[in-house]
Amino acid sequence: MSAPDAKYGELTHDEIMRIIPQIKECGINVVSLTGGEPLVRDDFLEIVDALLENDIKISQIYSNGYLVNEKLLRELDARKIHPEFNMSYDGEGWHDWLRGINGAEDAVNRAFSLCRDMGFPTTSEMCLHRMNVHTLRASVKHLASLGVKSLKVAGVMEAGDWEKNKENNTLSITEAYQTYLDYIPDYYSDGMPLALQMGNFFAASPAQPDEFLMPEYRADEVSPEVCVCGCARIMLYIAPDGRLMPCMPMAGTPIHDKMPLLTENTLIDAINKSFWFELVNRRVKEFFAANDDCRNCEYAKHCRGGCRADALSVDPNNYMGKSPAVCELLLGEWPKKIIETVKRVKPEAKFGDGSYKFRRYYSSHD
Repeated sequence: MSAPDAKYGELTHDEIMRIIPQIKECGINVVSLTGGEPLVRDDFLEIVDALLENDIKISQIYSNGYLVNEKLLRELDARKIHPEFNMSYDGEGWHDWLRGINGAEDAVNRAFSLCRDMGFPTTSEMCLHRMNVHTLRASVKHLASLGVKSLKVAGVMEAGDWEKNKENNTLSITEAYQTYLDYIPDYYSDGMPLALQMGNFFAASPAQPDEFLMPEYRADEVSPEVCVCGCARIMLYIAPDGRLMPCMPMAGTPIHDKMPLLTENTLIDAINKSFWFELVNRRVKEFFAANDDCRNCEYAKHCRGGCRADALSVDPNNYMGKSPAVCELLLGEWPKKIIETVKRVKPEAKFGDGSYKFRRYYSSHD
């Protein structure tokens, strides 16, 4: 909303049509379409058709819901595809406030209902802050009633209009974790209404009701040879200006302009011979080499450094910096608190340790 003229520009139709066959060439067979708002493009369905012609599955379409209408869904249905629509929902009664647009909440509710009625799966993401934190339980139940099958909850990113106008509304990491912990009993009491991931703190799904996960915590020792960022090794992000990025939240950081442009490089060269590969190939042993104090931490053997985008939020120039969210998670002994809380309300549930195992049941596109 703070960049109405597209902060990073936009790829032309011809540029996108040149990139799509390269995606196939690299063996990538599943993509998500995001933005900005992808549905504002006049050539959106042409992009869809080009992907399908190259045998590339469209797993998700990210949208604010305004342009999700019956005509669009019928066009997708005619192509025999039913991608998942991921639409933000920022708290019951508070969505308009964060979006800055009257009627935004009604629009996304309508879109969720329409997708449900026409057989299109939906997921959602919720930005939690001091003003809407009290709506978490009601929002989960509301989304579930609209057929939404999974929800990711996280804090608001410190960027754009939020950074300028946030006043005192940003939750600290500790406050967010306490909110998540307090909600866990309600989540189980309400029958696990949908699959839920709350930051790097807790994940669970009604598909496997007797298991819960902590996406950033490993009970077993972490090998120093594994990549410090697991996500970047299984997915990549093409930014609006055509730069190949490790992930979406890194767009706009100082590393943005160092990344390869797909308007000047082929995708296969950008993946194999670039700063992008150098970053996503960094290992846990390199993280500890760059952080002397971490080597002596009592949790060192159970830590892989945490989210790299989270580290960049503290020091935008240090890709190998510490993630404050993971430091708080481990040093605050939150895993112990989570396990005790779950055991109290659902004794049969077990902690399912394993690197990114939660994707197998949280995500619709394995």
